[in-house]
Amino acid sequence: MYYRVAFSVSIKAPKGFDISFAKHRNFIRWLRDQGFAIKGISCDTWGGPMMQQELKSDGFEVKTVSVDRVNAKTHQQEQYAYFKTTMTDRRLKVYQKCDFLTEEVLGLERLSDGHIEHPDAGKSGSKDQIDAVVGALWNASQHAEDYAYNYGDNINAGLDVSLAGSDEKSRKQLMADYQAELQKIYAETYAELNEADEKRSKEEKEAYEYLKDISDGIFCL
Repeated sequence: MYYRVAFSVSIKAPKGFDISFAKHRNFIRWLRDQGFAIKGISCDTWGGPMMQQELKSDGFEVKTVSVDRVNAKTHQQEQYAYFKTTMTDRRLKVYQKCDFLTEEVLGLERLSDGHIEHPDAGKSGSKDQIDAVVGALWNASQHAEDYAYNYGDNINAGLDVSLAGSDEKSRKQLMADYQAELQKIYAETYAELNEADEKRSKEEKEAYEYLKDISDGIFCL
């Protein structure tokens, strides 16, 4: 599964006031009214029951996803472990202007008991936004089978539906054109990844050239 974070929003209540759950719900409803196809909503345990009840009554599929629980067997927070995997596998694309989200990610620490926390002295002092992203990512991953497809079977299924009255030659030609277009997309994608790898290798090489003169006096763990 590949994912894209379209946006993330953090809300801070004015001093002396609480966060408005009603505004959260209205924002989600507004997104749907603007044309966003919302397939699922995840809530944590804090304030979750009320949020779930009202959003479910609006026709949304809502689940409780707590990203703070540690698996007793693996000693990991599974949701954060999955987030790390998607990052290292380059299966997660994030919108460009994500400074606050980046600050929260860089401030994360894994404690000895397996919990993922943030240092109190961190620049953002929060991990609420990355918690929300990780929860949404995990929720989406649980529906992988809903979006999985068999390459050959889906092409044939699509052709059976859209070309029921066409001859065999037309069907074969459309299949060939479709496969060629997919191969073109794959080739362009890999070209972009290779270009990014070459750029990173060049930057790492330049950094090494800069540091190698003093490398004899550096110890790394």
